[in-house]
Amino acid sequence: MDKIDGYEEGSEPLVFHYEKGSFRKRETETVRDMATGKKNLKPGIFKILVSTRANRMMLLSMLMCVAVTVIVLVLRFRENTGSVCGFNLKESAFSFEENIYVSVEFTPSSSAKTETGEFVLVFTAYDCESFPSEEKSITFAYDFGGEKKQFARASFTDFNVKTVKCSVKPFGSSESEGSREILLSADVAVR
Repeated sequence: MDKIDGYEEGSEPLVFHYEKGSFRKRETETVRDMATGKKNLKPGIFKILVSTRANRMMLLSMLMCVAVTVIVLVLRFRENTGSVCGFNLKESAFSFEENIYVSVEFTPSSSAKTETGEFVLVFTAYDCESFPSEEKSITFAYDFGGEKKQFARASFTDFNVKTVKCSVKPFGSSESEGSREILLSADVAVR
């Protein structure tokens, strides 16, 4: 048997009769009104978000989440930053090959007058179990005639160091002036 246009010879093709708009009979009245334009949707995203009680609760919860996120991002405490004697400090640490390199960035604060430019820095390296493994003490003198950002640096040879804490206090300050001492902490980044 030969097929012509997908039909066997001698058979008639399938005929489909379509009545325009017949599907509208099975729709609900609300959907039919929206399709024909009798009923319009509430315009605007805000009106939709506050149209029902559930939508208002969802909008309120989203706004609260955004507010909490913004507050946490703005007010979070960073352990690797601080200020002492009119200087803003930032500690960073990274590992390279067999050594751990630590630096503390000194930047004079624009609002406060700097009292002194000499500091004693005590770097303490902590291993993976949070035990002190090595300690180094250096004296750093800020050069007021040099660049604005200056760095105090130290290095450790113990590769198992996870965190480096640095105590910074003005040179020559006594133990009674402990409130002028600041403790910075930085996790070691692997490079």
